[in-house]
Amino acid sequence: MTPGSDAMPIREIGYVNHSFPKLDIEAKPFAEITGHMPPDLSRYPHRLSFHHLMLVTAGRGTHRVDFESYKCEPGVVIHVRPGQIHQYCFEGGFEAQTVLFAPTFILPVPAAERWSSAEARFDGGSTASALRLDRSSMGSIQQAFASVTEEYCRTDASALSRSILQHQTHALLLQLVRQSGRAFANSEGGHQYQTYRRFLELLEYRFAETRSVREYARELGYSPKTLHRACAAATGLSPKEVIERRVMLEAGRLLAHTSISTGELAAGLGFSEATNFIKFFRRHEGMTPTTYRQALS
Repeated sequence: MTPGSDAMPIREIGYVNHSFPKLDIEAKPFAEITGHMPPDLSRYPHRLSFHHLMLVTAGRGTHRVDFESYKCEPGVVIHVRPGQIHQYCFEGGFEAQTVLFAPTFILPVPAAERWSSAEARFDGGSTASALRLDRSSMGSIQQAFASVTEEYCRTDASALSRSILQHQTHALLLQLVRQSGRAFANSEGGHQYQTYRRFLELLEYRFAETRSVREYARELGYSPKTLHRACAAATGLSPKEVIERRVMLEAGRLLAHTSISTGELAAGLGFSEATNFIKFFRRHEGMTPTTYRQALS
């Protein structure tokens, strides 16, 4: 898409289950999911307000999420999370098991469950995830997808069925996390990761309002040092770097997929002056926002 007056706006896709409006989950073959989409939806990028989990079982293609292109072929699991911009580019004969669910559908994770940094990829954070399954794990993951789909096919949208679907989806996510093969080995790591997760959740709400590490730490009830240790343990980055990467991600999304002016973009991301945003962007990307947009087009 070429930026300009005729640029297509980012299409916002909210979660709607026409069959069971209050169920907050839908599990169907990919062909059935896309069959309900507007005809032109796959031609343009769009932003989701829900989780999109997909196991490729046949065919080939590319799933572009934000600025990453993920190769889709049998044995690959793709997870797009709320807020991300994505676009399909699949060849004929593409098949996948697909589970769509609202953020509120996920069961809460007990603090005692010390997951790896992979938890962020399958249950939060701002980046997409792609997981290539090996032969030993393909069968169990495919069965986990099938269990969710089978229960969905027989659901009556009752509280009991919803609970079963929640637990089956939770089990599927846990299996995917386990397959990522990264785990914190001790309770300290687990505790720090929970701190990091809380920081990420707050960052999603506040990144356009403040880039102050002290302000985030204060609002979360931590010291800046505690927040620094948590970010370093989970990502190897400082809180400042995590914040600035999130701001840059949103700036890149808007520059690539909208015709918004640099001044409007700067104001929307919390910069008092457009010149301050331009300096910030150049420091991270090595070019101005205008040059970046022109390069993309």
